[in-house]
Amino acid sequence: PSPSTSRKAMSAPRRQEAIYCDYSPDGQYLAACGDRGVTMWNRKTWTLQGNLPLKGVLSVRFESDRGQLLVGHDGGLARYRFDSRDSKLEFAAVQSIELPNSYFPHYLSQSEDGRIVAAGLLKPPDLTSAAKLMVLDAGDVTPRLLPGYDGLRFTSVSPDGKWVATGNWNAQGACVWDVARGQPEHRFDTVGGCVVAFSPDGKRLVTADVESLCFWEVGTWELRRRQPRASLVGALAFAPDGQILASTGNKASVELIDPETGTSLALLSTNAEPTYVSWMRFSPDGSQLAVCLLSEGIRVWDLRLLRNRLRSIDLDWK
Repeated sequence: PSPSTSRKAMSAPRRQEAIYCDYSPDGQYLAACGDRGVTMWNRKTWTLQGNLPLKGVLSVRFESDRGQLLVGHDGGLARYRFDSRDSKLEFAAVQSIELPNSYFPHYLSQSEDGRIVAAGLLKPPDLTSAAKLMVLDAGDVTPRLLPGYDGLRFTSVSPDGKWVATGNWNAQGACVWDVARGQPEHRFDTVGGCVVAFSPDGKRLVTADVESLCFWEVGTWELRRRQPRASLVGALAFAPDGQILASTGNKASVELIDPETGTSLALLSTNAEPTYVSWMRFSPDGSQLAVCLLSEGIRVWDLRLLRNRLRSIDLDWK
């Protein structure tokens, strides 16, 4: 399909698994990880720019504007520098950080400046929860491993790096941790599994379980709004300006929500057949939404084009 379409399906010589993705801070690249390691595309032309053929990769993040990737893989973390050579990217290992007991860091989250990185830890060989939270400060060589709770898996770091929120998989409960003290600050009850996300302004924390979306005030942790949600655990993502929240709906859709009012803005169909959404990410300018669908690959929506089409038939949201 053409890059100008509202939904762009990434193509590859064979079907490519997509577990997790991230945009570079300048918006030039989209990186995704799966069974082929880490793959990077130019987000304007959708040409393949490079591949890092690693095994056991569960997440990849761009580190601020340093031209580096932070990769979570089996047994630890690794940093890679990437440089453009003859329209292709070349990768060079910079640092390797091992974790005890061959723990896997699950989906990485980080503060706005990239200084604080967090992840729930999984234990091999079945990748069940290790009931531990990993917190890495940019100035440290060794991550802190904090005792968590059964099922701890998903994380979100507040923009200022003060808090880490944790959700769970096939368990119950969410928690907010004080990064400086390394201690739980507040606990939330959930119905089954739960994902978490801080708003870009750091004023709200959203928790999403199988029954509801909850909006909490950061600091007081008071509930400001609860609204129904019927979904698998799935994923959450805020647009950079905080005006749109993407939340997984049923097994084949993503709902765009106004976080101020809870109003549904649009429902995006991710796939013809039911599939699981493992991760979502908005581009830095908010014009694209990338959705990872595990074995079904990755889908990218051109939200500006989508809104232009809706506006032409008087259906655009305000």
